[in-house]
Amino acid sequence: MAKKPKVTEAWKAQAIAKGKGDGAPIVTQENYKSTLMAALGYYNTNAENTARANAARRYIKALSKENNGTVSFRDVKFTDMYKVLTDVVPDYELINIGSLCLILENNGFVSPIHISDMQIKLYNIYNKYISMPVEEKPKAPVVPIDQKIIEQARALSEDIDYAIDNFFKTKSINFSTKNHLLAKNASTQVAKKISDYYQNTLDELNEAIEGKDEQLNEGYSHLTKSELKKFRDFIKSIIDDCAQLQVVVRKPRIQKAKPPAIVVKKLKYMREFEPLGLKSINPADIVGCDELWVYNTKQRKLISYEGADGYALTVKGSKIINFSTTKSQSRTLRDPLKFFKDLDIGKRNLNNAVKAIKTKPSVPNGRMTEDMIIIGAFK
Repeated sequence: MAKKPKVTEAWKAQAIAKGKGDGAPIVTQENYKSTLMAALGYYNTNAENTARANAARRYIKALSKENNGTVSFRDVKFTDMYKVLTDVVPDYELINIGSLCLILENNGFVSPIHISDMQIKLYNIYNKYISMPVEEKPKAPVVPIDQKIIEQARALSEDIDYAIDNFFKTKSINFSTKNHLLAKNASTQVAKKISDYYQNTLDELNEAIEGKDEQLNEGYSHLTKSELKKFRDFIKSIIDDCAQLQVVVRKPRIQKAKPPAIVVKKLKYMREFEPLGLKSINPADIVGCDELWVYNTKQRKLISYEGADGYALTVKGSKIINFSTTKSQSRTLRDPLKFFKDLDIGKRNLNNAVKAIKTKPSVPNGRMTEDMIIIGAFK
């Protein structure tokens, strides 16, 4: 048996490069074998095992929803198959099938033979695990919210108590309660509970400074009057910092950017237009580009999109967005065959060639259809 080659960083980079950057390679019917191998290599290298397994589960789930869940395969309903794949089957059983399912989710072509083989494998996996009981996961003990707040407040108070002990040793303060609680991401409820802990100490110190209570005078006799006031101010700062934290406006959570392949998942376009010898580029390249060229084969319109000031072009659903309405243009080609003949597709060449078009330009609407070829995306 031939030894499996080691997956190196160079191999990973090559796999990603086949997808022209950020997106996965698109499997086409015309070049099925080569594009299929490229896409499988990409997903096997870049997709997590859990993501691939879940793609297989989503595939069965989609089939289970057809005809109100009545569709079956070899007398097994897809609804029953989905339940077993989700509740019982481990991820490692589904990762290879999941790569094909990811290709389908990315609008790639998978041959009927491979789809049939995939369903047979899922059917066999279902039969393998159907008799296995579903293991019930032990439920974690439910801790009341109030108890959680108390436990967190006690834990965060340990560093504050250490700073107090250090004050008695050095008579100096080098601690910020506010910074401490922010660093620990303390909630407003926890901050209030900590404030309550030290309120009695502050009341006691105020009485000690007045000097009317003999027991307090004796208890704080190791501190001078100025040190006692300094200690009182320190305790007060702890309570004040807790109060400030309760009104701090936290920064909004930054939404994680979606991968370009996911952004363009619903984009409509034509893969190839043989009469002019045109083929679409990877649609994922649109995301983040500054200039995009599209050709509408049905209306013979050549469309150029340029990003608005300060924005890069991207996709929402099946529309191009963030383009400038003053710089973007749509022109009708009177003789498309003559225009594209011997034209080397490139940013400069396209801009030079469009200058010869005499038809009046109009503002494009950004909508993409199945009649459009994605000629090029440039940064």
